[in-house]
Amino acid sequence: DNYQNNTPGDAMITSKKNIPLVIKTADCIPILLYDTENKTIALVHSGWKGILNNIATKTVTKMINEFNSKPNNIIAYIYPSIRKCHFEVEEDVYKLFKEKISNINEYVTKKQNKYYIDLQQIIIDSLHLQGINNIYDSNICTYCHHDKFYSYRYDHNDKRNYLIAMIKE
Repeated sequence: DNYQNNTPGDAMITSKKNIPLVIKTADCIPILLYDTENKTIALVHSGWKGILNNIATKTVTKMINEFNSKPNNIIAYIYPSIRKCHFEVEEDVYKLFKEKISNINEYVTKKQNKYYIDLQQIIIDSLHLQGINNIYDSNICTYCHHDKFYSYRYDHNDKRNYLIAMIKE
């Protein structure tokens, strides 16, 4: 009745009550998926590599196939994470995105040989394609708000933000 992705900590799903799920991030995107009908939760830790490997959509697919969730019953919450304003990559990483996402330029701004990618919008659009329309985005950048959230890109520390979720009885 529990599911954990092959990479420990990238995604966890449960419909069991009183079992807390925990992920930690420092700029990566923490996502909570909640099936309001089946009372199933999933936590997803999605960095840029997770986006390239479709971790959020794979988790939704598991919820549908193994937990009998319906997309219209799933609510998605995107918590504070690094945003397009500070998610800067070089050409090599941009090319990886270009190989996997045909319309990547809709999500990218280029400034002086640097690429700024809107990771959250990529996730939101991919969830919409799966039929999830209840998506809430904090719109908070961990880098911009490093006084409230830990941001590895800001100060390269080893401190992390935690997202904890549990279905109560």
